[in-house]
Amino acid sequence: MKFAAHYIITGTGEILPKGIVEVDQDGRIINLISNEKGLREQAGMEFHSGVICPAFPDIFQHLQLDELFEKVPELRPYQAFLPADISHPKAVFNWIKNIQLNDPKTELSELITLFCKKLSEVLNQPETGTIEIGKRPGLVLLNVMNYQNLRLTEDSRIRKLR
Repeated sequence: MKFAAHYIITGTGEILPKGIVEVDQDGRIINLISNEKGLREQAGMEFHSGVICPAFPDIFQHLQLDELFEKVPELRPYQAFLPADISHPKAVFNWIKNIQLNDPKTELSELITLFCKKLSEVLNQPETGTIEIGKRPGLVLLNVMNYQNLRLTEDSRIRKLR
């Protein structure tokens, strides 16, 4: 399966414009392509309006809040933006959205690296966290956002792709 979008944020700091990520039946990434000059239709490719990124780990299922901030001190500045319901399935996405809405200096790619790559390392989940060949991070689509500045808005949504 091939998934394409306006952007792919890999979680490694890399942003691929008009990117394509190809996964096998098990969800393992087998190819990753940037198409800065534009996309052309390909057999078996799904194009999605938005940003594809690695799936967010369910940190609140694995860590208590005090343990989370102890293990990942980089999250402390964002503590005030925690969503009211951290048991909600989209709690991590809602947290990232709150950060973007309230702190205009935060970059979406940096937040995805922090919340995906760093937290996957903390949770000892080496196959997740980044979109890289050989890994199985799960893929989500972020859409209804400010694409020019890569910023989430109040109306932004998340949807699981793989």
